[in-house]
Amino acid sequence: MRLLAIDPGKEKCGLAVVEGEKVVLKRLLSPSRLFESLNDLLLEYRIEKIILGDRTFSRQTRKRIEEVTEKKYPLILVDEHLSTQEARRRYWRENPPKGWRSLIPLTLQTPPEPYDHYVAVILAERYLSENLKQECNS
Repeated sequence: MRLLAIDPGKEKCGLAVVEGEKVVLKRLLSPSRLFESLNDLLLEYRIEKIILGDRTFSRQTRKRIEEVTEKKYPLILVDEHLSTQEARRRYWRENPPKGWRSLIPLTLQTPPEPYDHYVAVILAERYLSENLKQECNS
């Protein structure tokens, strides 16, 4: 199943295309750029479902996605609780500090770039994990 996961925001949105355990695409976009390119992304990556974080700007983003896609894709809200902290840890695992920065504990450092696209990956993983639990309980 191919998912498009979105971490909505006012100035930037994290976006990830995930298929199973594989991250096909990770990207940061402005909200306007996201909505402009949304239908192309959905077709290009043969998306089956859209996953959307349930917190900041979720309501506005959901409404706009439904307008742009004409509600042709299932849109599922996923709990974002603590996803930013989890994304930050993942960012550092994938981009460890170098040089003298490697001597400073990661808990005292801020990533040098936005990492909202890591949040989008985590949202997709949460959805897949929950979906797998439900299938196992059926």
